[in-house]
Amino acid sequence: MELNDKQLKGLELVGKAIKKKYPSIKDIRLDNGYNTQEYKNVLFLSIYLDFKELGDKYKLEVEPYHERIISNTLGPWYYSDSMTTEEISNFFYDWRKELGDTLNLYYKQLPDELVKKQKPFDWSDSEYHIDLVPFDYYDTNQPIPYSEYVKFLTDKKKY
Repeated sequence: MELNDKQLKGLELVGKAIKKKYPSIKDIRLDNGYNTQEYKNVLFLSIYLDFKELGDKYKLEVEPYHERIISNTLGPWYYSDSMTTEEISNFFYDWRKELGDTLNLYYKQLPDELVKKQKPFDWSDSEYHIDLVPFDYYDTNQPIPYSEYVKFLTDKKKY
């Protein structure tokens, strides 16, 4: 999906606002792999965030990995002594919904020239704001070397 310079500026403004509300989010970018003509009513966004910082905020642990984490869901990467896997999954489902709602709230408050609009039908006179959808999450932490990861897994089994 093509965006002009002003529409890209609108996304940049939404990104700045969202990073203030969610400090663990470090960057937001268009996910070019999914933003095609096939999906005319949404813009998929790649969310770059600090998984450790996010976990610390909600008292959740994230294990170190030897490869960079890229995922379209956050729940499986976290664990907690006080929450079940299902509770963590539900928590991140709600968190993602809140993030998406906030993105769209900010986006719809921008002046018309800064947003991408779409007609519901080719013959329609009216246009509406397209939706912003958080899609893939990228961990901004550096992965640990494989040897340290193996040591972590070995030490973890002792407990």
